[in-house]
Amino acid sequence: MRLRRADRTEVAERLLFQDVDGDLITRMVNDGYAKVGRLEVGQRLKLKTADVYYTYIIIDGYLVITAPSRFDKTKETFIAWREPEQIIGERSPEERPSREKPPEGAEPLSSVITASDDCKLLEIPYDKFKLLLQQSWRMYDNMVTLLLQKLASETRRSEVIRSYPYMEMKVALALLFLEEERPLSVSQATGNPIIPGIINKKDLGKYIGVTNRTVTAGLHTLKEAGLISYERKKPIEIKDKEQLKEIATNEKKAHECHRQFSKDYLRMTSQNYARKK
Repeated sequence: MRLRRADRTEVAERLLFQDVDGDLITRMVNDGYAKVGRLEVGQRLKLKTADVYYTYIIIDGYLVITAPSRFDKTKETFIAWREPEQIIGERSPEERPSREKPPEGAEPLSSVITASDDCKLLEIPYDKFKLLLQQSWRMYDNMVTLLLQKLASETRRSEVIRSYPYMEMKVALALLFLEEERPLSVSQATGNPIIPGIINKKDLGKYIGVTNRTVTAGLHTLKEAGLISYERKKPIEIKDKEQLKEIATNEKKAHECHRQFSKDYLRMTSQNYARKK
């Protein structure tokens, strides 16, 4: 990741530094250790370079956090998406005893951090970040608020995973939660709400706790029902939010939608599979 010195606006506009003493921000910029870099889709973020740990604040874009499964090291477990303003690497692994679990809201020690779309990041050496927290109670308070937002997001995800019998209900609820969590955005062409960032089916499946094929079927059903619009490498558009809420919360409605639209998808995929054989 190529880096350049951050300007004052790029630092001061972050939620982490909201209402923080301006002199502290000025010193950060003048000392040159606050830097800005970009990750392209699919690039991984490393928190340690040449024995130096770094803390990152997301300016634009979304990161996906995964970790190796505890039971099958060849598989990855989805942890979370991280959105603009969230902090990555708020505590150095070297400060955690080897048997200690990561603090609530923080990423596991073995996590893999990947850009799900083009990302712009603010980089601060961890030792400098820690010193800033000691110097500013307001910055510390802001960090706690951001960590609580992480926990709220993970609580919503657990609701999606543990409930609802139909895949359409899980997918609909997940999309509603993501639309609510991420910054308000609408399609310029239709005026419908869209979910910022590129959400690929593989990551959405891991978020929900189902296979890639299952989440694809759920998305297809909702698309055929006219509730959403999605295309590869484009944000998901919610075309009928009220009906999507009905599918997410009403088992009877979800069953009707599943029965009406899922058969065509299953027939189509079965035919494709037969041709490949």
